[in-house]
Amino acid sequence: MRGLACRRALVCLAETDVVRDRGRAYCDGLKASGWAGEVELLEVAGQGHCFHLVDFTCDDAVRQDDAIARSVLGLTEVIKKAVSEDRSRSITVDIPVRQQQPLDDLPTSELVVIASWYIWLQLRQSAKGETI
Repeated sequence: MRGLACRRALVCLAETDVVRDRGRAYCDGLKASGWAGEVELLEVAGQGHCFHLVDFTCDDAVRQDDAIARSVLGLTEVIKKAVSEDRSRSITVDIPVRQQQPLDDLPTSELVVIASWYIWLQLRQSAKGETI
């Protein structure tokens, strides 16, 4: 663990998740290994395994996603620029349309955000038959 290449790690746990203790052990092991980076533990009270996938619009899921974007990816501002949230809390990717900008001109970080949201949207629609 000491040779982990990243500078920051965020370990996300849910209080009633069956693998919560394993996540805590990983976090503790990382801290004890002599790794030079920062590790942050985020535990969501009252939630179980994959709660953020079951109800991605719940406040806990939104807060966890924000923490991931802020702490690990450093993409909070990119996400704010890349996506907008309408009243139904569905995500609309609008940078290329709004700016009429070719995708190959976008910074890599923005492409990652756009691609991630698009893949997530397609998975939600496929798995749950949702139209977002």
